[in-house]
Amino acid sequence: MKIKIMLLIVIFLIVTQITVVSASRIIVQNADTVWETIPKYSSGLTHAATGVTPRVKAEYANSLSQHNLQDSESLNQLASGISSRIIVEYANSVSDFDLYRPDFIQAPSSEPETQPENIIPTEDPFNYQSEYELNEEKLRAEEIEALPIVMNYANEYHISPALIMAIIRQESNFIANANGNDYIGYMQVSWDAATHQSIEDMTSDEYKGTKSDWLSEGKDPDLNIMYGTRYLRILNIIFEEGKFLYDSVSATKVSDIQERLNFVLAAYNGGQGRIANAQKIAKENNKDPTKWDEVKEYLEEAGANTAKAIEIKNYVYGVIKGRDIIDDEQRGYEFFLTIRVFPSDKASDSEEGTPGFELLFFIVAIAPILLLKRKRKI
Repeated sequence: MKIKIMLLIVIFLIVTQITVVSASRIIVQNADTVWETIPKYSSGLTHAATGVTPRVKAEYANSLSQHNLQDSESLNQLASGISSRIIVEYANSVSDFDLYRPDFIQAPSSEPETQPENIIPTEDPFNYQSEYELNEEKLRAEEIEALPIVMNYANEYHISPALIMAIIRQESNFIANANGNDYIGYMQVSWDAATHQSIEDMTSDEYKGTKSDWLSEGKDPDLNIMYGTRYLRILNIIFEEGKFLYDSVSATKVSDIQERLNFVLAAYNGGQGRIANAQKIAKENNKDPTKWDEVKEYLEEAGANTAKAIEIKNYVYGVIKGRDIIDDEQRGYEFFLTIRVFPSDKASDSEEGTPGFELLFFIVAIAPILLLKRKRKI
């Protein structure tokens, strides 16, 4: 009887597995026509895998393409149960374009309803002194793979590893060979950013190769995270000290750490010159050039078109709060701050695993009693 039951269970599991595999193949095959219709923008459609409704997804696809995607049923099915990595890889397999860069984040339809508020717990993200690590038990496999490199350059350039991890999640979703034309790798670093001239006490460690060299070498995880982190430090110095940039444009000094983080992130996405120019215009309009909420309203006057202005605002929000919900968490800067592990935490964990003072006191107290009982028996 038991053998029959076990056989039935095995048969059921096999049939279920075959059904799932077959269904997945049908979904992918049915999606062929949709992916081939707009291969250039397929990476934008990977947002389907992260919770966006089919209607929003189809409307977004239409906004990017000259083709009408009303018949998007196969695409909607594709979004229902396949990971974003598989979607991107499949999109690449049917397209002449390299689709790793998640362009949907770079061209949102509207800005978030709320902007980031104070981060709790707080830190100075530009003065990391190796005071903590990140708890690997709370990280996903792709995050753990990048973590050793992140920690190395966090220590070298004194940038918060929590912030670097959040930027990688926003920029490439931890896809090491992500390609967005001139922006490549984990941190989507451009040749211009990699070759940016060093500032102050930084050694002349800018990338020395040509643009063509960078496009072939820059996807190397170590190089990419190195130059991405280095560029973050440069941007921090620019807005911490109010550096002159070009012509009559200088960055406005931003002393408040939280506000400066907003400006550094905005510059990482939208360019330091554009953000400094927006500060200048804000000041000319009697607004506070050190407050991101006031400066961001002048991005279009500073040279950004409407889509780019929205993109920059969403980028700042996305890095801090988290681009997508993954494992029931928005894995942005705030999330990575919550999984910090300090040396004192490790010491506490170690102490919990060994006899404490209370146990030692109990043993010392009870030992004489046990000895007396033993003597009486003798």
